[in-house]
Parts: sequence; structure tokens; C-alpha cells
Amino acid sequence: MVKRIIEYFFSNKARTMDSLKAFLLLWLGWNLGFLSTAVAQMFPTSPSQMPPEVKASLVGRELQSSYTGVSTLRIAVEIPPNHHGYLDTGDEGFFIPLRFAFPGLERQGVQIVMVSHPIGERDEVVRATVLRGSGEFVLRIETTHAAIRVAETLLLTFHYQICNDITRICYPPQEVAVPLHSIFQR
Repeated sequence: MVKRIIEYFFSNKARTMDSLKAFLLLWLGWNLGFLSTAVAQMFPTSPSQMPPEVKASLVGRELQSSYTGVSTLRIAVEIPPNHHGYLDTGDEGFFIPLRFAFPGLERQGVQIVMVSHPIGERDEVVRATVLRGSGEFVLRIETTHAAIRVAETLLLTFHYQICNDITRICYPPQEVAVPLHSIFQR
């Protein structure tokens, strides 16, 4: 058996050397920290690995005119300490940025436009723009319909993914329904 392995090694020397080089580069990269910028966590294995809560709440609402059907919402987001959320998908497009949806209104043809969001900061370790702490998002809600069917409580769907700055664990993406008071006055 050993003789066959040695014969295989010498007969496929070029391919074996390329594989050995690739293995050594990966091993060195991992041990020197080049390839260990973030670790994805698929399923929590203990209660301490559960994703911390990211809070989103309505902090302001402005109705421009009852005739135009335009409202502006200000939504505050608070990221837990020692964590960050993404404001973009990153250089490689791997990350899930903070985003909002109003499924009930969108089904009725209402348009939701992001007017502004926090600037955040560029994190060169993860190569993305991230939000740490808190920030405010401003959304414009436009409708051409005279009457919108809105329940007393409107649900905002908040999508996000956060990562821990210390352990470099990235938690699975989350989708949370956030109840908001009715944003349209009849």
C-alpha cells in the first residue's frame, strides 16, 4: 500500500505539489488571520449563542398633505453593544443590509422609498459599511389611492443580519414584524 502511494506521488508530482501549495497557503492564511474575518453561525447550539435583539421603533411620522397621500416615517434602529449591522452588502455582496418592508401596503400598490439612512462607518475587516449603536432611517410612503385599507396596527417587516465584533460570529439573518400605529389618517 505504501509503495502504491509513493508511486502515485511521483507519477503525479506536479498535481500533488500544486495541491500541497494550495493547502499550505490556506493553512497559513487561516493561522495568520487573513481568512478568519467572520464565522457564520447556522444554528445556535446554546442559549448564549442566540442572536441578541436588534430594536426598531417608530420615532416620528409626518403627513405632508392629506391630498398628496405622502407620509414620512422616521424609524430608529438600535444595534446591541459589541455588534454591528450592515448598511450595504459588502464588497463581495455577502451581507444582508438592514431593510424595511410593509407587505400589507405594498400589496395595495403603495410605494415605500428610502429617503435617508445612517452614514455608518466603513469596516475594513469585513469590507462593508456597518452600523454600530443606533441610527435613524427615513422612509417616504406614497400612495395614489384615495382610500387605503389600514388596520389600527400596521406591521413593518424588519430584515437584518448582525455580527459580533469580538467573537466575529455572524448570526443567521432575522426577519421581525414590528407593530406600528396606523400611519394614514382617514
